[in-house]
Amino acid sequence: MKKGINWKTVATSLVCLALMALVIFRPSFDARVAVEKKVGTAEGFTVTEVIGEKAVDQNRLLFLYLGEKGEIDCAAVKKNFGLYRAEAVFGYLPARESGPVESGGSRAHLLYCPYRKGDWYLCYGVIADQDVAKVSFGEQEMEELQYGGVRIVYCWGKGDPDADFSLRDAQGRELSLVKE
Repeated sequence: MKKGINWKTVATSLVCLALMALVIFRPSFDARVAVEKKVGTAEGFTVTEVIGEKAVDQNRLLFLYLGEKGEIDCAAVKKNFGLYRAEAVFGYLPARESGPVESGGSRAHLLYCPYRKGDWYLCYGVIADQDVAKVSFGEQEMEELQYGGVRIVYCWGKGDPDADFSLRDAQGRELSLVKE
């Protein structure tokens, strides 16, 4: 007697393999968990608060968050089929939820972060001086968002990594980074 394929056994085996893959690879279903995994659950790191998620293309987002020491951090997160993976985690900027960041003589604390391969970059920072109306990196104007009285700027792009940050006041005049 000729036996055929037992489809019930095949289906059960595939389901078991899929469940094992989920347990082994532990995919993240949100950006916060993906970042916590990337930074290191061994150290017990947690994202204290999500500041913002900004889509930069179809599959990637810029994830700004408050770290466990009260700092503002940023990550590049990739999303595929509803699963998130933190590709890179950047920087450490001072933050105060209750008001402006202490300047220490600087008008802004800005970070340039090379990303992936080639000339892709991610920049973000905190504006410490109310005279600053706009911040640019090279030719790209940085976007701004408010978080608990803190002004955060960011941009993502492809271009010259040797470009400079420029700060402008409300009248469009260029400001030096250090307040005189």
